[in-house]
Amino acid sequence: MRAPWWIVLATGCWSAAPAPPAAAPPAAPAGTCTIRDGAVQPMSAIALRVEGATFATLTEEVERFELFASTATMRVETTQVELAGELDLATFRVRPRQPMRDGWVEVLSSTVDRAKGASASLAVALPEGLKPAIAYIDVPCAELTSVEGTGEPAEDGESVVIERPTPLLDAPGGKERARIDPGQGESVPATILERRGGLVRVLIDGTNPVRGWIAGAAVGTTPGYGLGGGGMGYGGLGSRPRSITCPAPTPIYVRTKTRGIVRVGHLRPRQTVNVKGEPEVNGPVEIDLGKAEVQPFLRPGDVADCQR
Repeated sequence: MRAPWWIVLATGCWSAAPAPPAAAPPAAPAGTCTIRDGAVQPMSAIALRVEGATFATLTEEVERFELFASTATMRVETTQVELAGELDLATFRVRPRQPMRDGWVEVLSSTVDRAKGASASLAVALPEGLKPAIAYIDVPCAELTSVEGTGEPAEDGESVVIERPTPLLDAPGGKERARIDPGQGESVPATILERRGGLVRVLIDGTNPVRGWIAGAAVGTTPGYGLGGGGMGYGGLGSRPRSITCPAPTPIYVRTKTRGIVRVGHLRPRQTVNVKGEPEVNGPVEIDLGKAEVQPFLRPGDVADCQR
């Protein structure tokens, strides 16, 4: 089986004929975790890598992307370029399109810990003072997005603090979802939403707010703190005197330590990108795709018809 275009070793001969435009990667096998978004501003930068080294850092809106979580690879389209490479899943934030999960935690920002078939195990940071600090929640990959979202509507209640260790239950007599452990001499701000017998239902704010039932005896009388308020650009891309525009799709390459010159995408027709430095005569044209550890470039034989 022929390898996908973005991992094929490209020729190192500058006089070789230009490579054809990059084809779309093959469809992900059924039952695998693929996260797709279109015309979005992701919550976090997209840092694409090859052999673990970053070659592009995209920080603004993208036209579309496909993240293949099982292989930690991503294909991205912007107005200027189409790229594909490795992605460190721990650096890319996603969330379920429906944030409330299992009735107790609003997942507004998380990362994919690992793929589990067509689902993903999300690493969800819980509010300070809860143990464990990270909850792992399985969500179908088709329900995930990289776009920042809003939480549940604000709820009025009594502002308090939790001063004693206590379990957080999803219902009276229900499952323990986490344990609140303020620490010696510390407290966890909360809002009481409901009282029932010796239990109170509380909201604890944070990046991923939680709701649950705790023992009323764990609530202190200290006044609470209340709740807090409920063209493509590249990182480092600014006004530069040098740029390049090509009439046809133009392959983009990087040099790797073990595989030589590797193709990672292409510049789209009639789109302009900035050039880094002064290209040598008959040498590669390095382009600016944001913060990079290995520099992406165009082959000199591919840019004869381009405008600079």
